[in-house]
Amino acid sequence: MVDDERLSKPHDRLFKKALGIEIYMAEFLEVVLPEELTERFAFSTLRGNKDSFIDEESREHRTDLLFDLELADGEGTGYVYCLFEHKSYQEKWTALKLLDYMVRIWRENTEENDELPVILPMVFYHGEGGWNAPASLQDLAGPGIKDGDNFFPDYEFILLDMGELVEFVDEFSHSRIRLYLRALDLVRLMEEDRRTFERVLFNYFDELGDTHWDDKWEFEKFGALTFRYVLEQAPEEKAEEIITGAAKMSSERSDLLMSVADKLRKEGKKEGKKEGKEEGKKEAAFNMVVKLIERKLDSTISEDLKKELKEADHDTLEKVGENIFQIEDEHDIKDLL
Repeated sequence: MVDDERLSKPHDRLFKKALGIEIYMAEFLEVVLPEELTERFAFSTLRGNKDSFIDEESREHRTDLLFDLELADGEGTGYVYCLFEHKSYQEKWTALKLLDYMVRIWRENTEENDELPVILPMVFYHGEGGWNAPASLQDLAGPGIKDGDNFFPDYEFILLDMGELVEFVDEFSHSRIRLYLRALDLVRLMEEDRRTFERVLFNYFDELGDTHWDDKWEFEKFGALTFRYVLEQAPEEKAEEIITGAAKMSSERSDLLMSVADKLRKEGKKEGKKEGKEEGKKEAAFNMVVKLIERKLDSTISEDLKKELKEADHDTLEKVGENIFQIEDEHDIKDLL
């Protein structure tokens, strides 16, 4: 069971709170996967495994979950590996990167076993438009590689487009899964026409008002989390409308949701002040460096150089200032930049 209260990215945190828990992921897979797969695996035996196989450079736009489970025929065990993509563009090399993660799982497994276990590779996509990037290695093959070549490995991952999965929402018994899909649907369609936005907003609040959330702990742990996620993704005018709708819920729930909205406002103001201070420091450093350069060169610097200095960060400006006595002309400054 995944329990990380400090996940920094809202997409990651919500994904892991919704589907990183075995009982929810088990039902989710049983509902969305085709029968030829569900009859091969005992999803009720799903157990959370190692947290992540993703390299540091990819953490900005993806997260992952690994589960082990028993095969339905009782002949052994296997893995379900879930890669969650959350970015505005699709990664062409996802199939190759996913294969790398699978090889890492197999490599660790060979320390205790003499056979490679089955891995069910899945990509959860939450982005703009439908997925149209390659979903197999064969789709990435270059000249000289033919379909069926034994020397070229191939596989195809299972693609789960979160924008399409809302159609399954009524098939789930767990409110947490239903609310998760409603929240994703609301964020995905936030910029659509007025009628569409009002429809998905109504569906979200209808789910949030489900009697299941009378469990106060569950509502605080997940219901309020989806509300924060929705507000973080919403443009200002839509956010105010969402807050107005939340205020109309039962007093206990609306009080909690209003506290979430108030906390976000305060965090926004605090971040704004912090950014303002940083910009002020940078502006002061820029003005000081320009004065130092012009005194050193005994001339006004060009507009092109001034523009480059304006775009430089605070540390780079300090670096220029520290090396002012080594500067003979504008080329020396551009070298430092």
